[in-house]
Amino acid sequence: MKYKLKDQATQTVDLYEFLKERGVQEPELYMTPNSTCEEDNSYFDNMESCLSLIKLHATEKIALIVDCDQDGYTSAAILYLYLTTNNICSDITPLFHEGKQHGLEYMTDIIKKDNYSLALIPDAGSNDWLEVAELRDNGIDVIILDHHDIYDKYTYSICDNVINNQA
Repeated sequence: MKYKLKDQATQTVDLYEFLKERGVQEPELYMTPNSTCEEDNSYFDNMESCLSLIKLHATEKIALIVDCDQDGYTSAAILYLYLTTNNICSDITPLFHEGKQHGLEYMTDIIKKDNYSLALIPDAGSNDWLEVAELRDNGIDVIILDHHDIYDKYTYSICDNVINNQA
């Protein structure tokens, strides 16, 4: 990609124009995705069970774990916007790590204490089988949406709701 540095901007940049300049053909849809953005569910293992679980918990308290890096923030934001903008879920609380932790690390006590019924973990969680087991033992369902390497397949034996292209 060729680019040229420009002097510092002194005027406000329109976000939608900026996105168009960067190749986003439909910036409104990019910023507010809807059902037309959905892939065919059959492309992903466990997608149907995850969708059913989200519908089951749609009116209950849902924890959204926000991983501490760029793709963690981005994936959590996209998931939050999609579920709330399309009125799929009504009570989602983003939970942020205080440091460089990832996934469910240091989050299980908060999830249990605040009586969440479902924990959504985008961009992490594929190897958090101890934490998943702890939440499941306390009646809390877990959905993992990840793309990281899987070092221990044990998570899959205790959690049917894992979507990971590395699986």
